Amino acid sequence: MSASAVGTHVWTASGTEGGTHFLNKDGTSIASGLAPNTGETPGTACALSIGAYYNCGAAAQNFFSGSIEEIVVYSSVLSTTNSQLIEGYLACKWSLQRDLPSSHPYHAFCPTAGTNAQSVAGLSAWYDASNSASITAVSNAAVTTWNDLSGHGETLAQAAAGNQPTHIANCVNGLGCVSFNGSSDNLLSNDTNYARLLLPASTVFVVQNADNDTQTSATLSMNIGGTNIRYGLQLPYSSAADYDLGDPYANRLAVSTSAVFASP
Repeated sequence: MSASAVGTHVWTASGTEGGTHFLNKDGTSIASGLAPNTGETPGTACALSIGAYYNCGAAAQNFFSGSIEEIVVYSSVLSTTNSQLIEGYLACKWSLQRDLPSSHPYHAFCPTAGTNAQSVAGLSAWYDASNSASITAVSNAAVTTWNDLSGHGETLAQAAAGNQPTHIANCVNGLGCVSFNGSSDNLLSNDTNYARLLLPASTVFVVQNADNDTQTSATLSMNIGGTNIRYGLQLPYSSAADYDLGDPYANRLAVSTSAVFASP
């Protein structure tokens, strides 16, 4: 299968272990189902990885090739109203409003001025590449830390020079992004108990642009012991959009078509 361009999109992943979980692309539901309940203890999980699959201290793999513009994490399943508010905020900010369905409340009108991730209660972590002050970069714009804007101190970092992604000041709509090379770049949370933010329930929003739709990559991943992914967003994973909440194989949400990634 040949690779094709992906485009920038707003992804929404929300669900509860043992309950329903769903995946939206640009405000449109593309998959939903029952998430497994593994019964594993969140406190035994590893750090959260951005830009690669990371298995509890083992070598990173499945590197993401593309840019990440913004990540917003809530430790609960948001109501439809609040979920759509954040989708509207992100879509308007990153010039993606036209991609929202006509039935979306923010298809034609943006949220009230000043709306941002903090406008909805329960914000646990917020990474915004358009806020250059939240990113520490060294020579050649290599990112060493990406600070959390929620106030909870959930910093992302990478000490190894050869694995640091790049901050691009003007990426989408005149705003910055963090670019990952698909071969070595990734960031890890300084919090090795990040699982408590995502499990048993969470809503995560990601604005990203993958370089192609055939790469086998992980946008966000967090594992628990062995090889089990406790949380994973793989956008894309071999032409599929994968959302793992709990067990990595039972009831995984996977939309296996490259058409999912095509821009309208």
